[in-house]
Amino acid sequence: MGKFKFISRRYGRSDFVNGLIGIYFFMAFIEMLGEYYLNTFFVFISKPLLIPFLTIMYIVKKRKHNLIYIIVLGLAWLSNVFLMFNLYRIIVFGYFFSFVFYFFVFILIYRLLKFPGNNLFIVCCVPFVLVYLYFINKVNIDSKVIYYLFIFQSIFTVLIGGYSLSIYIEYPNRSNTLLFLSVILFAISQLIFVLKARMPLQFIRPIETVFYVFAQYFLYNFVIFEERRKRYYEIKNESMKTEL
Repeated sequence: MGKFKFISRRYGRSDFVNGLIGIYFFMAFIEMLGEYYLNTFFVFISKPLLIPFLTIMYIVKKRKHNLIYIIVLGLAWLSNVFLMFNLYRIIVFGYFFSFVFYFFVFILIYRLLKFPGNNLFIVCCVPFVLVYLYFINKVNIDSKVIYYLFIFQSIFTVLIGGYSLSIYIEYPNRSNTLLFLSVILFAISQLIFVLKARMPLQFIRPIETVFYVFAQYFLYNFVIFEERRKRYYEIKNESMKTEL
């Protein structure tokens, strides 16, 4: 009877998380419509809710929570909210929280994954460095503060990109694939956000939303899979010690 209750609770939790995933992508769809039709009402009622739904999904899914990932989600939410406005001072805060977000993503990955080695890491950073050097020369930002924040943000994106690519090359498993896809999508959405002043807004904003939404979702799944894998090996090691 106790085992049956445990299974029921487990499947109830999974069903609840699946429902939240559906709501998460539904709210993303609402934001896409708002961005495409330049409807600020749709954007303001959907964009601030994306990260909270992702946070609830993670809290419900995991019994033991990763504080760094919770901080990452909080910073992502702050960045999203501040970057919704057109006021300069508020946008500066948005770029600042975005920079800190990528800094903590790097810490999160470093804590979850073993460093692949200097040589492979440096080689894998090269393509990201070349891409960002090209876009930094193309970007047109009047504010020096925002420009420097974008450069700092780009540095950590390059480091995250090199780290995720090197890990993927060395251990091409499911969680590392999710991480690499997440980082690529984050990088693309980041560059689109900065360069969208030169692009048709009605077309490019929904695409940026799609990349960002899936980047966050893939990062969420990476954390879930990686923590599950670590927990599996911890239990396995404990059982081996008990047998000895």
